[in-house]
Amino acid sequence: MKYNSIDDLLRNNQTWVAEKLALEPNYFEELSTGQTPQFLYIGCSDSRLPLTNFTRTEPG
Repeated sequence: MKYNSIDDLLRNNQTWVAEKLALEPNYFEELSTGQTPQFLYIGCSDSRLPLTNFTRTEPG
């Protein structure tokens, strides 16, 4: 899917969030329960190279 602008990407994300909340109002709250990551990694999203490869870590 090609996006013409960041606005398209953000609008699609907002639509996805609304759909999730319509099906399960506590979706994000429940998803966050028990999550206590030691680090927050922000990087390029590239399906050809999983994060675990270049951080030399295990999934999760």
